[in-house]
Amino acid sequence: MAVGGLMRMKPKAKAAAVVLLLTGLWFALAQYNQTCSLLRKELLTNDVGKSSAVQQNDDGEYSPEQQASIGLSNLLKEAMQHGQVGKPTIHLVEVMEAVDRPFFMFVCSNCFCDICEKVRHLGYWSPAESQIFHHVLRRHGCEDGKALVIDIGAHVGYFSLIAASYGCRVISFEPNSVALRYLNLSTAINNFDRVSLYQKGVGAADTQANYRQTDTWALNGFLKKRRKLSSVETPDVPMTEANILEDSEQADGIMNMGIQSGFGRRRILETVDVAMLDSVVDEDVLLIKIDTEGYEENVFAGAKNLLSKHKIHHILAEVKQANVPSKRSLLYTIFTDGGFTHVYNWDEVISPLTVPFQQFTLRNATLVDVTSIVKDPTSYKSLNYQDFWFCREPLSWL
Repeated sequence: MAVGGLMRMKPKAKAAAVVLLLTGLWFALAQYNQTCSLLRKELLTNDVGKSSAVQQNDDGEYSPEQQASIGLSNLLKEAMQHGQVGKPTIHLVEVMEAVDRPFFMFVCSNCFCDICEKVRHLGYWSPAESQIFHHVLRRHGCEDGKALVIDIGAHVGYFSLIAASYGCRVISFEPNSVALRYLNLSTAINNFDRVSLYQKGVGAADTQANYRQTDTWALNGFLKKRRKLSSVETPDVPMTEANILEDSEQADGIMNMGIQSGFGRRRILETVDVAMLDSVVDEDVLLIKIDTEGYEENVFAGAKNLLSKHKIHHILAEVKQANVPSKRSLLYTIFTDGGFTHVYNWDEVISPLTVPFQQFTLRNATLVDVTSIVKDPTSYKSLNYQDFWFCREPLSWL
């Protein structure tokens, strides 16, 4: 009977054990979250000036080294504030994709940042474009900051940091305040003092625009019409001042306190400045990288003087829907007004490389000479890829 009673009680005992285990896990998780919260609060509220590691001198002033330390600490605090929103984890990664020029880069996990994930796990991003960067910078050099590199759509700054590692002067444009915060951290910890950061979009006019920042902040973009709001979108409406105003007025009707919870994601509306490239740059440029998710026409509309009156040695531009007549016309204008002699179309490698990055070269990349297609506005030949390299010299192996 005793054995029979024990057998009958076994399911209940199992249920009790499961409940006890889940309760224990819940308390452990609560304790962990409380500890993380206290640590984050301590980091955010700690007075760096009173830290034993950074002491003032007898005159009540800090040395330049101490000021740099305080500045970096304050930047880290700002990054922790981002952690309060989406609870991402911040990582400091040594990027070894340039073996002879390694640098450190702040990235995040649990933040839906595809660039961050690739850099954190693989040590590189966009290997074909990275190799083009190295090819250009090694060939021309950036000693003593004589050469200027412009990064439009810098995001967390992977390409800006590559250019800075060569000693180039860099101008980085990024409207996303969170992404720019990570780039700011990375430039500080590497002591890259020739990088100028602009929390601005680049467009056809000096104006302002609404910028939609979501929890999936790697997929942000300027706010378009209501029907265009989705987690991933390709803008197809030119960003004119009229469109910006129309979007702003419509945003007032669909946003609540700057936050929209539709589509299952939290959306924060930022108002950012938009600058013409002609208003910021008035000199020759070694390299311009443009990744603006469909707004490249507006970028070049605000860079007519730069393109025609100054020498731009190289342009790397993502041009979406390149076979559309308006985009073919844009490619022709860039080629002719910029005085370029060659255009290459390349296919970016999305999946991890089958060889170490150090063994991957431009000869391994899928590069196609499309000069004859781009310079002929009547050509009906198709362009297969959306990434273009405008330059003034041929690649010998093509």
